[in-house]
Amino acid sequence: QRAAATMLCTLPGIALIHQGQMEGQRERLPVQRAVPLHMEAVNTDLQTFYNRLFQATALPVFRNGRLHVLYSNNSTLITYARIDDKMQSLVIINTSNRPQKGSVFLTPGLKLSTGAPYKLYDLFYQLKPLDLRRHPTVQPSYSYPAATLINQGLYVELQPYDAHIFLFEPGEPYKVHERIKHLLR
Repeated sequence: QRAAATMLCTLPGIALIHQGQMEGQRERLPVQRAVPLHMEAVNTDLQTFYNRLFQATALPVFRNGRLHVLYSNNSTLITYARIDDKMQSLVIINTSNRPQKGSVFLTPGLKLSTGAPYKLYDLFYQLKPLDLRRHPTVQPSYSYPAATLINQGLYVELQPYDAHIFLFEPGEPYKVHERIKHLLR
């Protein structure tokens, strides 16, 4: 449900959420009946997830941005960019019930300037379970040289039904000596 909700909230259009979905209720109420037959306990973890997802995807890029479907070398990863005049975002969703790895090729969808590093802020970081956030490879942001993103794409590893919602922020261009140090590593 979380992977599907992430997709609904980051694709163009209105995310249609049915009554009780955010609370984890299993009974689907028909239009003719306003009161559920059974009282179900509220899933507070799921409710918190939806509230944080709505906050993370409230940015104008997710409402007005153009959609660019991106290529990944792993067919279980759904990948696309949302771009407007002020912001670029990248959404990667693992639709499998197994951990997945793969590379997402960002061009021609994203407009990246060569010679500058990019910081990728993961809006989905706070939506991940606490034990996953404690993993050493999972971080709230990542930095990459533009050349790497343009030529090699972005390598990702995602747990079952996990996702990334990255915002791209260009950094200062590398100085020549920093580029040389980076190449010699």
